[in-house]
Amino acid sequence: MKKKVEVVQATIAQHYHVVPSELARVTITPEIGAIFEYLSRIGSDRFVDFVSDILVHVDGHTLVDKTDGSGDEKQDILTMDPAGRRHLVQCKHTINYGNNTSGNELDVMLAACLRKKCRSALWVTNADLTVQAKRYINDSEYLRGWPEGAAFTPAVDYWNGERLWQRVAKNSQILNKWFGGMAQSHGLRSFFTDLVILKMPSGDHCDIKLENLAARLKAANGPPADGNGGGFSLNIDRSLSVTISDSFATPADLRLPFSDPRSASMPLNTPFKSLRVHATIAGDGVYDPDVYCGLVVAKVGAALPKLKGNSWWYLAAAPPQAFVFLQDIAKPVLVPVGDPKTFVRVGSDLLKGEVEWALEPGTEFTAANTTEEEDEMIWRHETTGADLHVLVGQALPAWRVAETFLRHDQIKERLATMSFWVIENAQGATFARVRNLCPTDWPLLQSSSGDLFWAHPQDKESKATEAASALERLGITCLRVSDEDRNTIIGMITATPNETDIITSSRHDLLTPMRLAQRTFWLTDRISYAGSLTRAQWGHLLQVKVEYEARHGYDLLQGKDSPVTIAGEEMPRILGDLLTIRASRMLDLLFSETELQVNIRIVSNVFASGETTARECVREMALLKRRIETVLRSKK
Repeated sequence: MKKKVEVVQATIAQHYHVVPSELARVTITPEIGAIFEYLSRIGSDRFVDFVSDILVHVDGHTLVDKTDGSGDEKQDILTMDPAGRRHLVQCKHTINYGNNTSGNELDVMLAACLRKKCRSALWVTNADLTVQAKRYINDSEYLRGWPEGAAFTPAVDYWNGERLWQRVAKNSQILNKWFGGMAQSHGLRSFFTDLVILKMPSGDHCDIKLENLAARLKAANGPPADGNGGGFSLNIDRSLSVTISDSFATPADLRLPFSDPRSASMPLNTPFKSLRVHATIAGDGVYDPDVYCGLVVAKVGAALPKLKGNSWWYLAAAPPQAFVFLQDIAKPVLVPVGDPKTFVRVGSDLLKGEVEWALEPGTEFTAANTTEEEDEMIWRHETTGADLHVLVGQALPAWRVAETFLRHDQIKERLATMSFWVIENAQGATFARVRNLCPTDWPLLQSSSGDLFWAHPQDKESKATEAASALERLGITCLRVSDEDRNTIIGMITATPNETDIITSSRHDLLTPMRLAQRTFWLTDRISYAGSLTRAQWGHLLQVKVEYEARHGYDLLQGKDSPVTIAGEEMPRILGDLLTIRASRMLDLLFSETELQVNIRIVSNVFASGETTARECVREMALLKRRIETVLRSKK
């Protein structure tokens, strides 16, 4: 039988370029890009009328005068705002909406504002302003030349194409007048969605029959109307009525990053039983399909029976869809009018959004990321300043298998440039010893015959020799591997992706349904200290760690009554081993010159929400920090 070698630990560099999905770029027609395109072609004369309509019909102004043209003194529109104050507007229209306006005429507009005794001024463009122009307005730079002792100080603002759209998006009067030829779909009062209900963690279909669901909803909402075609109708509230029937939907229909709980390698077109929900909205006002879809899901979720054991309900709602009739081409088109949503109902808890219930830590924490590019699940505890990372273990989806093989190829290319050592017939504890003594970016490999290989960059020879010497003192013999044997070993490496080898902290990489038993909440806090630790302090810190983890399922001493021999070089890695999941609760300590970093990781159980687990992390951190601070104060 041919010997196989498996990569146990290795690192590679990866670069990502994230682009928004097609679904993320879709809006209810008219689409934003089409709006900008249309505005660029309506002409500067009609653009002033368009802005006037927004001021009057959206912002509640009263039109006083329109003086667009030469000699208008940078006053296109003069209005009275709802508070009765004079308001001046200058419009800047451009054919090429991709060009930003510099706002060189802002000073002239401000002078006109003073002469017209206007309390406020507004610069409007169908494109955008340059960064300098926005700074001129947002940072009130326009006030630098304002006359001292003036009777009033005006407020200046701007509207660009995006702000224009935000103002008109839900105003039917503006949309009908100015965009009727683009949307071509007025009075859109109905949509439909597919609702998949699974019993987790098995991924089994919900076995409740449609007539039983109707009876349960009847008890909560009043009698459903007579069914037809295998379905039934129900009034959710005064404005929303639905018809529910049996149907089928594939994971691809859900438009979610779906990983089939039954097997991550299942094809994406494998169908699930679903409920087809047709919704009809009363009235003629603007409504949000996502809100009404959420109401329906909440009613259905509340009607499901309570599950026993470590099971929970998972509900996935496909994007609400509606038919739009395009008049110019006389063709109906099915378009999404909302976003897909996922929900869970765990134990006696009410139905909640899946991410909200499973991952979010509650009001005691605030998001630590401030830039749009950051999507890591990191929060900061407002009281203590501790950082909370949330990690999720999830199955390897079918589309990641190819990526796994690609990573192995990259690792093998890197290994070909490194030097190898081998420990023959390595015992179970030997792997942990090697990990503790080697840097985390040094690869570790294990053969099917039990040999353990570790590799290091060729310019780190002295550090590798030190690690080998430390292992020798612990009774572990390390042998060098020749370059020829190294290449043979690399040739035996196999890529064997399994279905549970992804741990992510990125919202972008989250799969659904979530494995609630594979959530890890990692809280990090810091203790300031100066000087070096004594041998006794090192020992006491190790005792704190060993006792804590022993209570939660991990025995570092492996059942031995006698003390375990530990090399001095091992101690920092043993105390701070963040790369392994050893127990349901773990403590790791990392050292720098001026502070000690305390890390608590709790693997949440199925029935603990993200908020509950995060609070438990904070409580445990307070208790452990007191013990650690006592050790640091003691020099004996």
